[in-house]
Amino acid sequence: MIDDLSKRMDYIEGVEILFPDVQYEEFLNIRNWPRTFKQYIEDRKKQLLAKKDDLYQEMKKEIDEVFEKIAGFKVTIGEVKVKGLIEVKLEYNDE
Repeated sequence: MIDDLSKRMDYIEGVEILFPDVQYEEFLNIRNWPRTFKQYIEDRKKQLLAKKDDLYQEMKKEIDEVFEKIAGFKVTIGEVKVKGLIEVKLEYNDE
């Protein structure tokens, strides 16, 4: 494996001699773009996951509020079941 890497490095250094500095730099950018792109994708994924976690934290507050309201409704329904509904004659203003 080390021999293979050494041969590849010799090749890259040989290419540098053939190209002017600007072209050699472009060659290296072209050769390294998959690695650079992969790193960009990984960084972007981390950023999006962090935003997702923040969103879950914000939503947790709202979800807790909804569950509190549901618990209140359950208590009210339980009271209604125990006491029963009382019929009340509605007047015109109550409707």
